[in-house]
Amino acid sequence: MDSSKNIAILCHKLSGNGKGLSIARETAGILDNLGINHTLFINQWPNDFLSFSEIWISGGDGTIHHYINKYNPEQWPVALIGGGTGNDLKTFLYGKNNIEDHIRNLLNHYNDDYIDLGNCNGILYANSLGIGFDGDVLKNMMSIRKIGGHLGYLIAVIKTIFTFREKTFVVSFSDKKLKIQPVILAVSNSRLTGGGFIIAPKASLMDGYLDLMYTDPLPWWKRLWVLPKVEKGNHLLLSSVHHEHVQQIQIKPTSEVMFQIDGELMSADKFDIKIHDKKLKLRLVKLPE
Repeated sequence: MDSSKNIAILCHKLSGNGKGLSIARETAGILDNLGINHTLFINQWPNDFLSFSEIWISGGDGTIHHYINKYNPEQWPVALIGGGTGNDLKTFLYGKNNIEDHIRNLLNHYNDDYIDLGNCNGILYANSLGIGFDGDVLKNMMSIRKIGGHLGYLIAVIKTIFTFREKTFVVSFSDKKLKIQPVILAVSNSRLTGGGFIIAPKASLMDGYLDLMYTDPLPWWKRLWVLPKVEKGNHLLLSSVHHEHVQQIQIKPTSEVMFQIDGELMSADKFDIKIHDKKLKLRLVKLPE
């Protein structure tokens, strides 16, 4: 047994319609077989992790979102093991792999590093923030939550394409002040959202910037044409799509709008967004060459 390791496994039993709990229990079983000290926390997480060497989070972006808003994100190294609806941040960081290989890599081939976090109205996020259209997509996705993942998001996007009505926003960043009526308005930290849509193909988790992406107003038929390009990350070449790297931005809609932040649905009538002053300490995999 590796006595230097004592791993806290965190999950919410409803994450990924129960998949997060299933992955957490499978992980605990694998660690048992390997003789690695660990404790599984389901829903009720401890006040601190002083007796643990690292934290493994089973769930999707929403579970990670809960962690970074509850604890000091820089204090303990955190590994992501998946189990959520979309798993966008986990996929971006580690790729797609089976749980046994992923666990062995986390135990044997790793280094700790820090990634940026976004801050929207005092709420931290690790992966993505989507305003307006994205909020409506997530609201529509609630009715098909059991499908989940990329397919569920795609179905919700197609439904929203025909019903969404653009609102007016005033967007202020650097020395610019713009009045826009976007279909898509996103301020991303990572590249992926919605179970694999490459919403921010130029995003880096370690560059000290967030990626602002917004579109012009688009009729429904053009939205259908743009969607496959967003899915593959080819949309930044379109004249109707605009992209900026920002460290701080203010977004003011004419009325309250829905938005998603790391897959959590909320609403607001103003958005003060910036790079957070603290980073998230992550256990990353570094395979030998």
